[in-house]
Amino acid sequence: MALPSYLKRTSFGTWHFRIKVPKHLVSVLGQTEIRRSLETTCELTATRRALILAEEAKQLFLSKTTGCDNDEWLPKRRIIKEKPELPEKTVEETTSISLSELIEMFTRKKVDDGAWTDLEFQGNLKMYQDLLGLLGDRPLSQYTARGMVK
Repeated sequence: MALPSYLKRTSFGTWHFRIKVPKHLVSVLGQTEIRRSLETTCELTATRRALILAEEAKQLFLSKTTGCDNDEWLPKRRIIKEKPELPEKTVEETTSISLSELIEMFTRKKVDDGAWTDLEFQGNLKMYQDLLGLLGDRPLSQYTARGMVK
């Protein structure tokens, strides 16, 4: 039996769900495709999980296309998340954010994009907390190469 086109296996053996967002919805959803780790190396389990995600994606696309956001049929814990609206920041605002804010934005993007599993998120979060402990939490503009040497 052929695998669905939205089911992909990584070189590490983990299965992932990947489906393209229709062109007319890219600006609405803020992404060209939806990717999620299925967090399994079992093909049968991955196929079952991917079928659920595919149905959720199709319903999401349909509701955004028709403007009907009746999503009562969806499970309470959605697997497909819409991108949050992030305010545009100027260069000055970006350099005035703190290291902890930058880490929060980065880790949130990785999780939202499905690039990290829960286990990867926890490991990376610990590493970033250790980094904050070493460097301190200051505005990015205050970090310099000379300051790192001290």
